Amino acid sequence: MIHSVEIEGLRGIRKGCVADLTALTILVGPNGCGKSTILDALLLGATPIFGKALEKVAWRRRNVARGARWLFWKGEELSQASILVIGEEGEGRSCTILNKHQNSSTNLVIDVELRKYEEPRVSLTHRFSMIFEYAARKDSRSIQYDLLPIFIKGVADISLVELGSSSTQIPLHSLYAKAVEQGRRTLAKEILKSVVPGLLDIEILTDANKPVLYLVFEEYGIPTGLAGDGIQTLLRTCLELASRPGGVVLMEEPELHQHPAAIFQSAKAIFAAVRRRIQVILTTHSLELIDALVAEANTDEELAMLSVVRLKLEEDGQLKTSRIEGKDVAFARSVIGDDLR
Repeated sequence: MIHSVEIEGLRGIRKGCVADLTALTILVGPNGCGKSTILDALLLGATPIFGKALEKVAWRRRNVARGARWLFWKGEELSQASILVIGEEGEGRSCTILNKHQNSSTNLVIDVELRKYEEPRVSLTHRFSMIFEYAARKDSRSIQYDLLPIFIKGVADISLVELGSSSTQIPLHSLYAKAVEQGRRTLAKEILKSVVPGLLDIEILTDANKPVLYLVFEEYGIPTGLAGDGIQTLLRTCLELASRPGGVVLMEEPELHQHPAAIFQSAKAIFAAVRRRIQVILTTHSLELIDALVAEANTDEELAMLSVVRLKLEEDGQLKTSRIEGKDVAFARSVIGDDLR
């Protein structure tokens, strides 16, 4: 499990720290307060194969040209960013990303230094470069990945779940197959049945010899891509969580496109993952989702697994945080609502 992350010079955050992360951590705050950047920092700081994480973070905002440049504070061409993630027993990993902008505007060379910490000494340092090449109209990249994975104790795997449309999403049929392998097909199906009238099953069929996930009803079936956005979001939420054997899952706004009944079912899927010892760190603009997650906690012990972190980004890029423990979330509902409304 991840316990804290320190950030310096990454996107809009000049300096900040989020500490005391719980098994279920909910990040809230107004638009532009750094919620997405914190997820980026966690992915970069804890992913064993750093190169793949950097590529995903740089290009997951599809409408931004030269995405790698905007990894740095205010998109400055000559700058560096640093991230320190601490996991179990004080073990962690730091990464320093240096922007070595070329005179030619076609290339961006990023030098990376990774250090794995095992208190009280540094056990491993790994340096390498990544080159992002820009075409005239469309971003392309030629990237040298680091060869050796660097794990943090207690973080065997970490993934960022994108619920909106993205070219980096794992296909739904692949997620469903993994969920079946993990023995959690029934969970995903029952959650979806609760908000899709008449749904009998979920099956992988073929269309033009390609695997496609279908929603199956009594007299017909439809590809999931033809279902409403809310259904697709709920299905992806369920399958992303059900397909994970463990580790850390980062989620951005799981309430996206969902009506209240679906939000409640999303909370059910999220807490089911937390009970399986998956750490979930999510951002939200939905007070209804927070209410649903609190209601899903069945015991005081489960409620203690939950916390809400309020974020505020000062004009100078300083990140301010305050933490509300699970047992106090219901009483602090109006304060949390100020961040969301």
